[in-house]
Amino acid sequence: VNLGILQMESGDLKGAHRSLARGLALASQAQKFLGNLEARANLVLCVQLAGDLDSSAKLHREVASISAEKGYRHVLHASELTHAETLLFRGHFDEALQTIQLAEEGVVSLRNTSSIFTARLQRASVLHHLGMYQESQVRLSKLRSELESSRYRVPHVLCLLGIANNFISLGDPVASQKYIDEASKALSGGNMVSNLSYRGALARLLWTRAELSSARRVCILMAETARKNGYKLFLFEAWLHLSRI
Repeated sequence: VNLGILQMESGDLKGAHRSLARGLALASQAQKFLGNLEARANLVLCVQLAGDLDSSAKLHREVASISAEKGYRHVLHASELTHAETLLFRGHFDEALQTIQLAEEGVVSLRNTSSIFTARLQRASVLHHLGMYQESQVRLSKLRSELESSRYRVPHVLCLLGIANNFISLGDPVASQKYIDEASKALSGGNMVSNLSYRGALARLLWTRAELSSARRVCILMAETARKNGYKLFLFEAWLHLSRI
């Protein structure tokens, strides 16, 4: 399971799926209930990143039901946060916010710092998609100050990119460029999600500034990287950007 998590982060999504499926089979054979559940929870994220939202939602329902019944709250809330992203991708903003609220309350009570940061990032992202850019910005600015003094590099980068995206929507490309540049310097070369997110934010900024040739090049690179590694959600995003150029 740990190998599968590392493979997801580094960009080997197909390898991650194989490792997680193998971990699930081994845990089942050894009758290790928690190991079985943790493998399933990570598969919720793996298949979501691969663009299979139906399978991700189905797996989440299974994980949530069992983990709630057996009291494995850390697994329940991790799966809830992943499912909140699925709800956001499908445009179910109210339900996404409700799910994030439940998960955040749970991870705060468990003092799970990384999951608290994830929940707060997700809440700001939903607010952005609802057009509440100023409120999203306030939340991200506060979160940024907390992340700067932490060891959580990937959430820090995603927070900077969230601020940059808000500035684009607020009509301030100069401020957006500042945060995209800062995110670029803090990027983790081995984390596929943060790297693809960076390219998406950069493409939006270039499109806003009417630098269409540069925006197209960034989108093509983003699409090829996402396609090669199986990250279909980012591939769809790159195609969407390309359709506007």
